Amino acid sequence: MIRTQGRHQRGQATLEYVAAIAAAAVIVIGVVISLAAQHSEFRSLAGSALCKVITLGSAGCSENPSQEQDPEDPEPWVCTVFGWGCGGNEDGADDTPWYCDLFGIGCPDDQADPPVDLPQGLDADSDLVETMLSTERGRLTLQWLADQGIEVEIDPNATGAYWDGTKIVLGPGYEDAAVLVHEANHARYTAEGRSADISNPDRDAYVRAAIDEEIDGTIQQIYAAREFRAAGHDAATNQSEQNYENAYEQAIQDGRTEAEADRAGRAAVAEGFYNGSITTSNNGQSYVDYYGDAWDRVH
Repeated sequence: MIRTQGRHQRGQATLEYVAAIAAAAVIVIGVVISLAAQHSEFRSLAGSALCKVITLGSAGCSENPSQEQDPEDPEPWVCTVFGWGCGGNEDGADDTPWYCDLFGIGCPDDQADPPVDLPQGLDADSDLVETMLSTERGRLTLQWLADQGIEVEIDPNATGAYWDGTKIVLGPGYEDAAVLVHEANHARYTAEGRSADISNPDRDAYVRAAIDEEIDGTIQQIYAAREFRAAGHDAATNQSEQNYENAYEQAIQDGRTEAEADRAGRAAVAEGFYNGSITTSNNGQSYVDYYGDAWDRVH
C-alpha cells in the first residue's frame, strides 16, 4: 500500500529543505568571506558578485572599488545598502572593512601596545630599552620603575649589578634587559616591604630571607631572558639559568608536566645559591657568606 504525505508532513519537509539550504548558504558565505579577508583579488571579485546578487545590480558593483566610484558618494556599496564599512567622520576615517563589521573576520589589529614611560637614566634609543619594550614583562617593569621614580644608572665604573636601596646600578657587562628585570625585583621587594630585615636577631632567618629574594629575582631573570630571546633579542645567560634548563629538560624527559619541570628548575636554582656554586657579581662571595657577613657587620 502506498502511503501519501499529509499537507502538514509536506510542509515540514519543505521547511527542512529550506533550513538545509540556508545552512549550506551560511557555510558558503563564511568560506567566501574568510577567503576575501585574506586575499585582496578574491575580495574584489566576491564583493562584486555579492553586490550584484543583493542589489540586483542597482548599486555600483565594480570589481575594483577604485573604478566606477561616484565622486559625490565615495562610500562602498555595502555602506550605501547596509551601513557597513562606512568611512569615518571628520574626526578620523574608519578603515574597518565591511566583512569585519558583519562577520568579525579580517578585522585590523588595533590592539597596539600602550606607551611606556621610561625610568630616569635610560636611553630611549638603547638596545636595552628596545629589548625591554619587546615583551609584556619588560614593558611592565619599565613602567613600574618610572612610576616609582627609580633611577637606572649605567655606571662604567661599577662592578656587577645591584639595587642600592634607591637606584639600580648596572656595571660593564651587566647592561642587560634580563639583569634589569632581576634588579627591579629587588626594588619591588623594598617598595612592598618584603626585603629581608637585617635587624632580625636571627642570623639564619635573615640569610634565608635574603637568599630567597635573590632566588626569586633570578627566576624572574630566567623567565625574562627566555621571553626576550623569543622576541628576537639577545639576552645574557648564566650558571643559574643553565641549572634551571638542565633540571627542566630532565623533568620533561622523565615524563613530568611543564609545571613540575618548572618547579624542578626552580629547585635547581635554589640549590646553587645555598651550596655556594653561585656567587655574587660584585665581590664573588657565596650568597650565604655575603649576607652572613652583612648581618655580622650590623650585630
